[in-house]
Amino acid sequence: MSGLESGLRLSTRRGGLTPKFVNGRVLLDSRQRWVVEGPKPRLEAVAASLGSMAERLGSVVLLDFGNSVGQFEVPGIGTVEVHSSKWRSDDFDAMLAELTRVAAELPFAADRAGALPYDRTLVAERDVLYHLFVYLRYALSERGSGEEALIPALAAIVRDPHRKLLKVAHRSPLALARDVRPGELAAIVSGARPMLRARGAIAGSTMAVRMGGQVPEEVDEVRTRWTLDTPENRFVKSFLDLVAGVLDRIEEVFSGSKVFEATVRADCARMRHSVEGFRRAGMWRDVGRLAHFPAASTVLRGRRGYKGVLRCYVRMRLGSRLPLDEEQARRLLEIRDIADLYELWCYFRMVEEVSRVLGTPAAASRFRADHRQVKVPYDFRVRWPGGQTLDYNSSFRRSASSQRRSYSVPLRPDIALEIPEGPAAGLHLFDAKFKLDSLTGLAPQGDQLGGEGGEPEHGEGDEAIEAEEKRGHFQRGDLYKMHTYRDAIPKARTAWILYPGSESRFFAAEGEFEGVGAIPLVPGGKKVDEIGRLLAVHAEARVSLAKVEGRRSSRQVE
Repeated sequence: MSGLESGLRLSTRRGGLTPKFVNGRVLLDSRQRWVVEGPKPRLEAVAASLGSMAERLGSVVLLDFGNSVGQFEVPGIGTVEVHSSKWRSDDFDAMLAELTRVAAELPFAADRAGALPYDRTLVAERDVLYHLFVYLRYALSERGSGEEALIPALAAIVRDPHRKLLKVAHRSPLALARDVRPGELAAIVSGARPMLRARGAIAGSTMAVRMGGQVPEEVDEVRTRWTLDTPENRFVKSFLDLVAGVLDRIEEVFSGSKVFEATVRADCARMRHSVEGFRRAGMWRDVGRLAHFPAASTVLRGRRGYKGVLRCYVRMRLGSRLPLDEEQARRLLEIRDIADLYELWCYFRMVEEVSRVLGTPAAASRFRADHRQVKVPYDFRVRWPGGQTLDYNSSFRRSASSQRRSYSVPLRPDIALEIPEGPAAGLHLFDAKFKLDSLTGLAPQGDQLGGEGGEPEHGEGDEAIEAEEKRGHFQRGDLYKMHTYRDAIPKARTAWILYPGSESRFFAAEGEFEGVGAIPLVPGGKKVDEIGRLLAVHAEARVSLAKVEGRRSSRQVE
């Protein structure tokens, strides 16, 4: 039992393991349940700070973080960093950033585009507010790097801001004038300027002689000076105000949440600290308010620092398409349920993988949107020019058409890839399984899934599945679900588990494109070779068919 200075003691419910302490933080694995013991008032403070993740059980508090990741400020314990296996809050934010990027690039149906919340005031609407905050949290985190890193971009701007030469009309005494333009000379000659009799050295000047001894007392001239008040700097200043406004509104919206005090407020404080120094920079005193967005500016699009801020701003605006409803977004902000996000992220990662082979999609269904929220509906579809489709949560029922038919029980795989023709033609189904982190024990007897002939021995399968469920792992049970898909859905060719691991495996039934398997998917991971093989064969078949049809057409013309 790990003792803390507050008198609290912390250990796992099973095994009595104590937590690790790293850089002043308490590291807790969310897969474990943790028991807190100590004085009653301190236990009550712990329970109040963690809300639904803490439960009073007699003289102790039981902590169950489920699939949450992130940092929590817990009274009497300090900063608690909750992770799930090797996954931490940075991985969570990376998934959200990838999801935003891919979803924002989809070609949504033109006749329904108005349903997306593009024309509303950004910080005023909660659905957009959540999305702005989610992306900002990533861009300002240590995980944000390269093109996504906002802090280096702001630092580059403050260190070497864009300036321009400003021409200013200035009225000067004639003796001090340095740059009198032809237009001003014409005004003097025409008598548009008050004239005086020339005296002193000026009386002998060419101007005085030709003007009959009369010269202007003052003349208008153009002077130049360097200024920081450029449209690009006004844009960056406005962007920093937007960031501050997002943080203010988030604190206001979540002010009644118990868990907020320990999670989102800590995020806001960290983010505010990251940008406050840039907001206080002296350069902004000379920069006015943004009137028009400088869309055509080459500085914004090409200069170091400025292009990073522009990229972040565009991603934030496109984040209004981030398909999370209000309740889901709020839950993700408060407790960062990484398993809840993993399924949705897997779909958009698959969109990216298919696009890597087939190119830009031709069309996409619309997100379901109203005045409060944007979400991905069941049967959401992305389609490519060759007729390939990728569906999210499609239903397969007995009453459905042959395309979406299950001959027995209703089924709803997370992702369905349909290839219309070629050797891999048919359905290829995928389920996201965040709890599965390795394939150990998936097929304990060689490459087979049980006893001789690939079938589990009598009673072995049910007992193994039950044991796995009790441990919180569903390895063979998940794989049996893939067999269910192939057996019940006539058009299903392959069925795959998507999981956050590192090993790929495929159990072929008949030929290269029949069977079940598992594919690792993690943020920033390598491309999915299995998807590439399925689609590359299809693409090659289409090219060959096009060549044959081309030769036929040529012969007909001859």
